[in-house]
Amino acid sequence: MLDALSLLAPLTTLERLEFRPGYIVESPRVSSWSSRHWSLFPILQDLKLHRVNCRQSLHHLFKMLQTETLHSFEATFDYPNDTACKRTFESLARCFPCLRKLRCIMKYMYEEQNQTSSTAPSLCELVSPLLTVPSMETVILPGEIRPRCYVGDAELNAMSAAWPHLRILDLGEYPF
Repeated sequence: MLDALSLLAPLTTLERLEFRPGYIVESPRVSSWSSRHWSLFPILQDLKLHRVNCRQSLHHLFKMLQTETLHSFEATFDYPNDTACKRTFESLARCFPCLRKLRCIMKYMYEEQNQTSSTAPSLCELVSPLLTVPSMETVILPGEIRPRCYVGDAELNAMSAAWPHLRILDLGEYPF
């Protein structure tokens, strides 16, 4: 899919990109994009991924689309473990440093759930890379980022310090 996406490169004025269910995010077969240092869509502002099959890292997709103009990211996808979740957020923060709105529904892939630690991490441990994005105004994390994940005073304090412009915070059903 990423190789096909590069065919849209002439659309330099594209502001919104949305992937519907069924798209497969995989590493590009050719390394042409790894040697380039510019965004495929330089004024992209809104990226939505709906039930995208991302058994591999989203890093390559984010790298192709990286831009300081992306302000809104919405996604629904499954991930195999805490490390993959955190890496996704690391890539997101690195490639879209001016992100303002995040709405992310990420669920464990149940067949691989037993590979994860039984120790419940704090929500901040998983989303800590996003704490480096001070432009965040909306953070919506409904659903299950991780079973038994918790939010405590320290996590709320870290979020409020990292996101001084936050207007909307929705942590779904995480226990406090």
